[in-house]
Amino acid sequence: MTDAALKQLQANKDKWAALPITERITILDEITNDFLTLADEWVTVSLAAKGFTPGGLAEAEEWLFVASILRAIRLSKQSLRERVNEVGAGATGWLLYPFFLRVSSPLFCQIFT
Repeated sequence: MTDAALKQLQANKDKWAALPITERITILDEITNDFLTLADEWVTVSLAAKGFTPGGLAEAEEWLFVASILRAIRLSKQSLRERVNEVGAGATGWLLYPFFLRVSSPLFCQIFT
């Protein structure tokens, strides 16, 4: 991510927190659908940028990355749905319950939704 993208993300985090949880779930559904539409192209472009040809282990690694992104989105939605069940559909604000996304073997990142 570029510095500009990180600054934009930081500047808009409170807008995300102010959205009702059900609206966040809807947005994550849209992101999932859009990402699935781009997944084939993502893998193809990534392989070409790295100088790899389709059909090998490099392609499998790219698909694993796609799967990990989709998993993170799915877990975010799951966390949000659980929160809706606890506090109601109109709830806003930062959620108190983090989930863990395994990034690599020894490293874990705590993600707050």
